[in-house]
Amino acid sequence: MSSKPWRRVAAPALLLVVIALSFLPGLAGSFIFDDYAHIVHQADVHMTSIDAESVERALMSFRHGVGRPLPMLSFALDHLVWGKAPFGYKLSSLAVHLVNSLLVFALLLQVFRIPQAGVRASGWIAAAAALLWAVHPLQVSTVFYVVQRMEMLALLFTLLALLAYVGGRVRQMQGRRAWPLLATCLPLLALGLACKETAVLFPAYALALELTVLGFRAEDARTSSRWKLAHAVWVAAAVILALGLAPLFVGDETYAIRPYSAFERVLTQLRVVPMYLGWILLPNPSSYLFYYDQYEASRGLLEPASTVLGGLFLLSLLVSAMWARKKVPIYSLGVLLFLCAHLVTSSYLPLELVFEHRNYFAILGVILAVFGLAGLLPAKTEARTLALVTCLGIAGLATITAIRSASWGNPLHLAMEFAQRNPSSTRAGTQLADTYALMAGADDSDLFYTLAEAEYERVSLLPGSSPIPEQGLLILAAKQGKPAKPEWWERILHKLRTQPIGPQEMSVVTSLLDFRVGGMALDDRQLSEAYVILSTRMALPPSQYFAFGMHALTRLEDRTLARQLFSLALEHGGDDPNFAAELSSYLDEQGFPEEASWLRAQAATYQSTTR
Repeated sequence: MSSKPWRRVAAPALLLVVIALSFLPGLAGSFIFDDYAHIVHQADVHMTSIDAESVERALMSFRHGVGRPLPMLSFALDHLVWGKAPFGYKLSSLAVHLVNSLLVFALLLQVFRIPQAGVRASGWIAAAAALLWAVHPLQVSTVFYVVQRMEMLALLFTLLALLAYVGGRVRQMQGRRAWPLLATCLPLLALGLACKETAVLFPAYALALELTVLGFRAEDARTSSRWKLAHAVWVAAAVILALGLAPLFVGDETYAIRPYSAFERVLTQLRVVPMYLGWILLPNPSSYLFYYDQYEASRGLLEPASTVLGGLFLLSLLVSAMWARKKVPIYSLGVLLFLCAHLVTSSYLPLELVFEHRNYFAILGVILAVFGLAGLLPAKTEARTLALVTCLGIAGLATITAIRSASWGNPLHLAMEFAQRNPSSTRAGTQLADTYALMAGADDSDLFYTLAEAEYERVSLLPGSSPIPEQGLLILAAKQGKPAKPEWWERILHKLRTQPIGPQEMSVVTSLLDFRVGGMALDDRQLSEAYVILSTRMALPPSQYFAFGMHALTRLEDRTLARQLFSLALEHGGDDPNFAAELSSYLDEQGFPEEASWLRAQAATYQSTTR
């Protein structure tokens, strides 16, 4: 009897140790890409004390979509403890991954112990599958790309909801009281949505479980019928909602930030999702580029031909899963989970085409499908073969993950690796140049300074390059007190005028303004031309128009331009009288009473015309 508690603790403990050792080398790495926008340069998450105002600022600090308050609060708490040292943030993300690994293990234990799953030795198979999921090399970029804690926290609450769902459904199958447990799915789903919108996939995962191992079974036939009806209703509602919302996302205005249309994006996913499957089944770090800004969109089913082939392949996967759901339920469940995991990110939403972190949960589906197929082996062969292959697989994946983690733990090595593997990527080259610039410090005679300038120049001339490399050149020169070359600003303005305006273009202009406000020597006239172009090509937060107006007022003494930008701030600020009052009060405080009076008058006129 005394050995049973030990056995219950041994598997999770071993799980945590192997995972921690595999990811440990990556903790020494630095922030990367969107980490800077959402953490390093986001003042609202720079919490220095726990108080109501700081917590509220952190919760509301995500500037896009419906907000992701819980991850932003977690970043603020990291800042409270670690400041801007990336080690602490990465350690927190690794802790979340460890918790998720235990939850995956617990979920698989529940699922495998359902008799209809047909899994023998469910305990060790659940541990092995959870470990394979956790130490897959593809997970490295999710764990150590700190902003993807949003994805990991969303999955944490989704897994808790699935545990509650499966536990409740098993109780119903046994004729026991289940609704208190099932009711907890709703608040858990709400918490998941407060982390990232992908938590909305919980009902799809629940349906995949019903179609395979749960089978809508319950001791009471009426309960079984109700579950079938409930899932049919949510599927119909989801389809209606998706069709109803489509006009909001597929229009030219929404996709103006992308060099492809909604139709082209959906077509491209027919190639991307099979590529993801290849990444999972054949884990080769040289295939993991991290930056995919150069990935070409499909322009038609035969442009390229791999588009239609990918679509046929995905259709065959779905057909095989539906055909095998009674005979090989674990295979079927795995395929359905893999496909469901991409329903949101492979839809018509105006997202980027490819990202590695979109496979965070999808990897588990592929592992389950492989285990399901392995279960078809002859009984005598199955145990020996599975045990050997699984142990070798875990050891191999853990080793590759440790090597990839070591790369992520060395900023220069990682940047050089990304740029070498992906020389046509603006983002990869800019990261390398940024790393060189950081290593050069304030010494313009340092070799790394020369390398940084050369890499910025190279990347800025790549086809379709964003203005980010020119921003790097301007900042690099300004920090050394050197004059900016005219062609840098010319290229920035040309790109802003002619290329699709997206988050990167907005970030360049707003960041340059922030540097100027902070005292960096930049050309005010060129900067104003940049933000005027930006203001005419995309809708901005009202506070950003006001910030542009303040620059025009204080640096250029151009009241006409300032008032135009203040008007845009009012227009986009809605009819909230407090907003206009705050702006005018700020103008008074800064010594511009005439502009403050003008703004109050404009606000009054605007409010009267919108009533």
